[in-house]
Amino acid sequence: MEKIKKFTDAMVKNLKPSEKLLEYTEGGGFCLRITPAGKKAWVYTYKFDGKSKRFTVGYYPALSVAEARKEVGDAALLKDKNIDPIQAKKDEEARIKAEQLREIQTVEWLVNDFYDRYVLINRNAPIQIKQQKDADIIPLLGKLKIEDVTTRQITLALEKIVDRGSPVHANKVLRTIKQMFNYAVSKGLIKHNPAIAIETKSIGGIEIPRDRCLSYEEIKALWAYLDDRTEHNIHPATIAGLKVLLLTGVRTGSLIKAEWKEIDFDNNLWTIPPEHLKLKKTEVRKPHKVHLSDFTKDLFKELKELSGCSHVIPSRDSTESDSKPANGKLFSRVINRSRGNIKGIEENFNAHDFRTTFSTSMADMGIAPHVTELALGHKLPKIMATYNKHEYLDERRDALEQWSDKIEMLATNNNVVVLNTNG
Repeated sequence: MEKIKKFTDAMVKNLKPSEKLLEYTEGGGFCLRITPAGKKAWVYTYKFDGKSKRFTVGYYPALSVAEARKEVGDAALLKDKNIDPIQAKKDEEARIKAEQLREIQTVEWLVNDFYDRYVLINRNAPIQIKQQKDADIIPLLGKLKIEDVTTRQITLALEKIVDRGSPVHANKVLRTIKQMFNYAVSKGLIKHNPAIAIETKSIGGIEIPRDRCLSYEEIKALWAYLDDRTEHNIHPATIAGLKVLLLTGVRTGSLIKAEWKEIDFDNNLWTIPPEHLKLKKTEVRKPHKVHLSDFTKDLFKELKELSGCSHVIPSRDSTESDSKPANGKLFSRVINRSRGNIKGIEENFNAHDFRTTFSTSMADMGIAPHVTELALGHKLPKIMATYNKHEYLDERRDALEQWSDKIEMLATNNNVVVLNTNG
């Protein structure tokens, strides 16, 4: 390292590079390094904790001689205070970065991060969270910085959802907001969850679990309505799909996502893959097998003729080369439009109530509870599941055959007298 008396701008400007790295110093650890490429860097050399260190404070000409001398002087003062200048610079850069990050850490940023990094990974059906995110959380709270959000602000936002006539939906959004802020706490973004003390009963009210079961008379009325094309303009594939839901007890999502490779006509079997089931992340991911009675299989054959692509119930814009499933709310929308139009059904119902009807009817027919649970795709109770690994496929087949026979009798025999209303 070549020692010089004192750096000046004129001298530094005229210093030329060579094939080797050049170093100059005026003392006190104030140095200039010139690379073979001509890059000139101001460096402070010092010892800290017995180790020799080099701290680059800037580059010439962006940093003039006077400015560089001041930076080196400030670094020397830190060293004299037993503070490593290199570590101090890293800490300052981290502080600035944190400040900049806080500027962009709004609720909109958080809910998108929560959705991308948590919901998509841990939820089998993230669509509801996405809808809440886009339609409710971002419009109502999105511009607020997460560290500034108060319980009152969240409450006011939820009350707006209630005021538009959606108290139950407000409770669902509250549960998502709580999870979102718990996620923020776990990431160290905030210390406390501002939604933790808010109770659903103070927002949308206490939700009473629905227990809607279609009676046999109502099943008969529904089937007759679906078969009478003068009463509605429901697409034939949707009609067949609704009937399949009632006959099999499967969830609407499993049928909407179903592809023809799942259907084994020769063996009367529908094997639903785990990704088409509603499973907790802790549950064993294995397929769910559904026996198809001849009555149910005929409906699938009808759907096969209507499909024309790989999905059992495709969207309207599907093609053979680009198959897409129908909208996930297809069955709900059709049932909602049919409310009040079905003679013999006064009380509202939805597609999920078919599962309740299926379960209740199994009990009415004397089917063992554990067989019904497995037919619905549920796990057996913990102790039973631990010691009993049997799938009861034969028993489930017999149960579905009995249920199919009952529905076929209701659907095809106008003279049948319903003795048990299953209500």
